[in-house]
Amino acid sequence: MCLRIRAFRDAVLVPLSVVRGAAAGGAAIPYRVGGFDSDRAFIRETGLWRHYGAAAAPEWAEPAARLPGTHVYGGILLDSFGHFLLESLARLWAIGETGDAPVLWHFVQPRRRPWQSEILGIAGLHTRAAVPIDRPLGVETLLVPDPGFVIGTLFHPRQAKALDLVPAPAPRAGRRVWLSRSALPPHHVRVEGEAVAEEALRARGWRVVHPERLTVRDQLAAIAEAEVVAGFQGSALHSLILLSGFAGEVRIVRRRETGIGLHPNYGLIARGKGFRQRVLAVPLRALDDGGSSPRLALERPEELADLLDGRA
Repeated sequence: MCLRIRAFRDAVLVPLSVVRGAAAGGAAIPYRVGGFDSDRAFIRETGLWRHYGAAAAPEWAEPAARLPGTHVYGGILLDSFGHFLLESLARLWAIGETGDAPVLWHFVQPRRRPWQSEILGIAGLHTRAAVPIDRPLGVETLLVPDPGFVIGTLFHPRQAKALDLVPAPAPRAGRRVWLSRSALPPHHVRVEGEAVAEEALRARGWRVVHPERLTVRDQLAAIAEAEVVAGFQGSALHSLILLSGFAGEVRIVRRRETGIGLHPNYGLIARGKGFRQRVLAVPLRALDDGGSSPRLALERPEELADLLDGRA
């Protein structure tokens, strides 16, 4: 597949709107997002789609302001760490090819969170003029790149190259890092017994890291030199996408009782960035009937360390 940058004259971008009632984690993408060409036809490349479907197109609106000159469409600044890395940065491959044209963004939240600004800075976009699409905007010339990452479907080599942002040194012998979920807020999926398992990991020389307590740069520094990076499947593992030349091994412990297998994104990232990856399964039991944040428990927490060290 060849990625393109398409140019539209007299385009109109309308603000993002939330689709009320869309089930969290369901098939529906809970946004209406995108823009229109001069004939009021929806520009598909300004939309958001995944392997299971596409976000609904917005309704056309008369521009409240007009932007002269050339602007580039950056995408949607999502509020989820993993989706931000994969989808909000999906057009990074092209932004560097569009000169100094200001970047137009759809915002999910009215203001950027600190970690979002930090990631955009790591991506070199801190000096690029950013324009929020907070009202219908007419654009004299709108450059619209194809997304280089599509959830569950595509990780283009050009996007993988663009995300080579932080060099990873050669792995340090014996450095093993566990990305913990044990301190996440209650609305996130946590695994009961993980803290017990972490004590066994520490006793064996593993470093236990709580990513949400670190800056993004500190998260990357914690894993960049690791021989092994491991954790329950979750968005913290997606930060590997920002590393260049990571030569360690990733070990993902599946959360099988969520009702789904390992998401294809993990394979897309490992192949696109060229690192080794293993998927492990550990006995878990469900503590409730699931939902968007199911409660899970390790059957035998002490065995997780054995599994990760290849002794189980």
